[in-house]
Amino acid sequence: SGGAGNANSISGSSATYAGGGGGACWTTGTAGTGGAGGGGNGAVVNSGSNGTANTGGGGGGGGASGNGGSGGSGIVIISYTTPILVPTVSTQAVNNISITTATGNGTITADGGATITERGICWNISTTPTTANSKATYSGTTGAFSTSMTGLNAGTFYYVRAYAINSVGISYGNEVNFTTLATFPTVTTQAVSNIAPATATGNGTVSTDGGATITERGVCWNTSTTPTTANNKTTSTGTTGSFNSSLTGLTPGTHYYVRAYAINSVGISYGNEVNFTTLAPASVDWNYSNVQEITLTKDRTLTFSNGKNGGLYTLIIKQDSNGGWSVTWPSNIKWTGAGTPPVLSTSANAVDVIKFVYDGTDFLETGIYKH
Repeated sequence: SGGAGNANSISGSSATYAGGGGGACWTTGTAGTGGAGGGGNGAVVNSGSNGTANTGGGGGGGGASGNGGSGGSGIVIISYTTPILVPTVSTQAVNNISITTATGNGTITADGGATITERGICWNISTTPTTANSKATYSGTTGAFSTSMTGLNAGTFYYVRAYAINSVGISYGNEVNFTTLATFPTVTTQAVSNIAPATATGNGTVSTDGGATITERGVCWNTSTTPTTANNKTTSTGTTGSFNSSLTGLTPGTHYYVRAYAINSVGISYGNEVNFTTLAPASVDWNYSNVQEITLTKDRTLTFSNGKNGGLYTLIIKQDSNGGWSVTWPSNIKWTGAGTPPVLSTSANAVDVIKFVYDGTDFLETGIYKH
């Protein structure tokens, strides 16, 4: 009989291995008996997933006057499909770094066998950022891409990863990091308080440090607008937040301009400008007369001296042609009624008359008259 033959066919994602037909034998002379044709031997193939096998042997061919051979060992057909994976992603260094923005860069080298439905960059101030933190997308599938990261904080360290999504899931690239640029501090100036003839309290707030450590903060002042630290200044320890600092060595009855400031490695930043006028002291010496008169041309701080026990005194206070001026009274005056100082008339050329009696310690107010 003829031996079994082998044949195969491979096409696309299918492989077919089928046995070949057997041979025949004969003798010369009288008619012989044909040998049995051997059946083809199929092959078994182990390949990709989703394989499907079909078996069945074909009969062998007869000889010159012989009989057909027996069936072979069969045919095995295996079909397979390549599995779908998540995309392959890498992250490149961040560039175009500024105070609040930067450019993230990534590459999709393989889509995993399924369409990319989203790709982009994600970032966070902690390691291993995900799209649940902050992200920026960029249209497209495979290949290199860049996208802008916005809304960043100045002088802040960030972690970054590129990512891509297909029907299987999300894949992240390697992690890179960068630091945004620092900027000037943000400063505001509040109204001056505790105003006296030669001192006052300056107030300010550093709301942000600009991403760099505050090395100095304080208040500066001058008798001209736009004061700087080159004029007069006083410092206050600390970084961000509200602060106050004493202004000293001021001239009584003088108008000043004030700004808070803060310094970091980028430079100095000034707050808005405010202004105030120191109090102008007015000393009332009762040795000169029991009746004295003061015309206000600015806000004044009064002091009383040399009162005599049981003495009766009268103080006449006049507004100038502008009006609107106020008085800070000595602490050793005792006011009748609610015990609070009177509200002076502030209209132009207004006149207030206040009477006192001195008890050896305090001046007791006995009457207030307006004219």
